Amino acid sequence: MGSGQAIDSGPSGARYCSPATDKIALLGSGDVFSAPVLILISRGQLRLRKETLMLRWLRRLAAPVVAIALLGVATAARANSIQFSTTGAFTSSASNVATYGDVLVTFNSATGNVNSPAGVSLGNFVATGGSATVNNVSDSFVLTITQTAPPGGPGNLSANVNGTIALNAGVLTVHFTSPNVTLGSVTYTLVGQDVLVPVPTVGHAASVEAVVTVPTPAGNYAGMGLLGLCAVLGVVRHRKLRASLSS
Repeated sequence: MGSGQAIDSGPSGARYCSPATDKIALLGSGDVFSAPVLILISRGQLRLRKETLMLRWLRRLAAPVVAIALLGVATAARANSIQFSTTGAFTSSASNVATYGDVLVTFNSATGNVNSPAGVSLGNFVATGGSATVNNVSDSFVLTITQTAPPGGPGNLSANVNGTIALNAGVLTVHFTSPNVTLGSVTYTLVGQDVLVPVPTVGHAASVEAVVTVPTPAGNYAGMGLLGLCAVLGVVRHRKLRASLSS
């Protein structure tokens, strides 16, 4: 080896570095039937070997990590199943039916079993009558959402009921003062804070539309993204090193 300098030694033999040629000598024992083997490789080739082993390890690690992350996403999706029901009451009657002159306004409750995110109806209003004029209707209304899954308890959306009813031609406006309510981890957001109720209601009822959402478990996606980034960077570095050694 001449003036070569020993770097380290181990069970597989000793490594020597030649400053003049920038070569590393690997002195191994071979197998049990052969004499010791002396292998000369460059520093770059040694680094390439190490990075090849690292990439193999990363590939083996990636499969179980991705599988665990996907399992977490699937579990979270099942946990995002939302079950709820609604009731409503007018202040003037303490029930779901209010009378203004000869106009009868009824709130019909709703139930839902959806996966987040989803658009839902929290109930609807129907008005009948309206043969006489009723000026300056003023009332209030409270819509109560009871959530059974995931556990979240009841929550209220309050509204003011206003309008003028003319002969067979009127509109009541139910204006919700708050656009959303959160029960546990679930948020109910109204599509619009004003619900227009024709008097009389002909055809479709006036529905209270909302969107229900549950926060996405960002940790699962972050872990998958970080693992993917490490893999990509490792492959890019590996290719650059291999290209430099072959040039």
